[in-house]
Amino acid sequence: MEAQIVPALRAGFVVLTDRYIYSLIARSLVRGIDSAWVQNVFRFALKPDAIFYLRIGLEDLIPRMVFSKGFDYWESGMDLHASEDMYESFCKYQTALLDQFDRLATEYNFEVIDGSKDVQTVFVQLRSGIHQVLNGHPQRSIAAPPSDESTPAKRGNLEPAPEP
Repeated sequence: MEAQIVPALRAGFVVLTDRYIYSLIARSLVRGIDSAWVQNVFRFALKPDAIFYLRIGLEDLIPRMVFSKGFDYWESGMDLHASEDMYESFCKYQTALLDQFDRLATEYNFEVIDGSKDVQTVFVQLRSGIHQVLNGHPQRSIAAPPSDESTPAKRGNLEPAPEP
């Protein structure tokens, strides 16, 4: 974050990133790490203007894994010892991970996009969401480092999204 995201933001760029801190949070929580501890660890993180969650079910995830890189130890949650069978472990771990992401989506107000749709449909939804963010936020100057506790980077802003 410090080497790529912050300099890009300071230079006035829009930053789109895949697998920001919420992936680490979800994986930690599925592995049984205390929620308060996890939240504290990531309190330094900049709060994004929008979070787009491309939600797919296990039935769509399995073929993607099989026809790309295959199952691996970590993505299958083998370290959790839920099963000695990698496929069964993968299904259990990914189901728990999807459930955790769904909880985070509610807690942090993710914009959920059905990732099982065709590429063009997903692209159109992402583009629309990004346009809404860009059109709804005036250009902000972040050329200088934060100077007080009121800035997100200083206060740590991993707080849940406000109620609508």
